[in-house]
Amino acid sequence: MHHNMVTIEGAKMSKSAGNFVTLQQLFDGDHALLSKGYDPMVIRFLLLQSHYQSPIDFSDRALQAAEKGLDRLMGAMELSEKLGLLLEGQGGSDGVDVASGASHGADLEAIVAMHQAQGAKKGSKSLEGELVEGICDAFKEITQDLHTAKAIAALFGVSSVLQALANGQKPRNEVSDEVLTLVMRVYRAMVTNILGFEGAQRASMESSDRVEGLMALLVELRTSARSNHDYATSDLIRDRVAAQGITLKDGKGGVVEIEYGPIPTQQDGSSSSPTE
Repeated sequence: MHHNMVTIEGAKMSKSAGNFVTLQQLFDGDHALLSKGYDPMVIRFLLLQSHYQSPIDFSDRALQAAEKGLDRLMGAMELSEKLGLLLEGQGGSDGVDVASGASHGADLEAIVAMHQAQGAKKGSKSLEGELVEGICDAFKEITQDLHTAKAIAALFGVSSVLQALANGQKPRNEVSDEVLTLVMRVYRAMVTNILGFEGAQRASMESSDRVEGLMALLVELRTSARSNHDYATSDLIRDRVAAQGITLKDGKGGVVEIEYGPIPTQQDGSSSSPTE
């Protein structure tokens, strides 16, 4: 469906220039510009991060960023157990079954109704409001000119809240099981059915726990540096993780919120090295 220019590391892709890459080479990594082969779902993610009327630039750096971005997007679907919800296919009397209940269409209608009701209320946005709004924003971008890039950005926002709830960075008791179950169902449907990332889940299962463990360690080291007034080290950690698309936000009482997003690319005007 994409109908704009495809470039390779900023240069127009053409057979005469010899800078084209075939799909098989992307899968195998058998090309001078590639450090390794990439899963088809990673390539799909890279394509969907650009609007279909915008240029797409293929580079090894962009593919690596897409790989990590996809991993974070998929990782949120594996948080059911940590959030007190049943995983798909699990039985038992505890928790709520994410897979059961109404169809995805009915779930989405329920979320839209919640969003409309919350919009009529005054005051600061609740955690439930953040989740519901994120899902509605993603759906709106999909239905308005198929803007998959903005839809993915909205889903990253939902993913960040889910990660914070699962890791205890945000209070789980402020989000009801009913709302959380609806959000998880529709999030899963959007990622796997609408965006088409079915089958990409296993890769993220192998690495998401490691990423969370490493991030917890970095947050602990940064907190220790700040308490010792070592702001140079604190800022260095913040800037280095920001270069990987991860934002650390200092909240009240020393709580640090972690927000995951895609890795900034050179085209975004960001640098691979932090500003010190």
